Amino acid sequence: MIFVAISFTNKKLTLQFSEEDFPEDAYQRGNVKNGAGAFVSPDSMTYPIISDVFHFFLEHSSSQATKYNIYGHSAGSQFVHRYLLFNNTSEGNLAVAANAGWYTFPNDAIDYPYGIGDSEDDIGVDVEAYYGKRLIVLLGEADTLRTENLNTSSKADAQGRMRLERGNAFFEFCKADTESRGVSFRWERVYVAGVGHSDAKMAPTAARLLYGK
Repeated sequence: MIFVAISFTNKKLTLQFSEEDFPEDAYQRGNVKNGAGAFVSPDSMTYPIISDVFHFFLEHSSSQATKYNIYGHSAGSQFVHRYLLFNNTSEGNLAVAANAGWYTFPNDAIDYPYGIGDSEDDIGVDVEAYYGKRLIVLLGEADTLRTENLNTSSKADAQGRMRLERGNAFFEFCKADTESRGVSFRWERVYVAGVGHSDAKMAPTAARLLYGK
């Protein structure tokens, strides 16, 4: 179950996204392709829901916010880094993606979801704009186990044998790609010492990165 909690002055609203309505293809992979394997239009993906939630909050509160931050761990981290890639909204401020199990590399030589395939031509994915967004790749230095829920397919293992290796490979690929393209790279990579695959232990660092002390 995925929860989004929104706090108002005197009440809290919790939105629930069930696994039945948002299985792995719609959550981690964002409903980017249809059953026939073709890319869908960006407004048919899961990602615009984030903006809908943000505007619902603005309409039902006194907030004057114009941007929002987003954080995800593990499967949520998969959602976050793909959300930045496939969603064109300018309302996102800072994103933190922690300990993703595997990644979508912005490599058109690899089909989605491990790469972007023909998405630049088919639906106008803008990789250079992606690199210009503010993303922190947050990695637990002890996230080195091949746990039972880790994707161990050959395509995932091509990114590394465990989450820490895969996160580093993803960051280094993207950094090198920006250098070859001659575009800005606004991402950061932050390590959390002694922490493995634990949202509870990663979240405090993420909160400080997003909101300071």
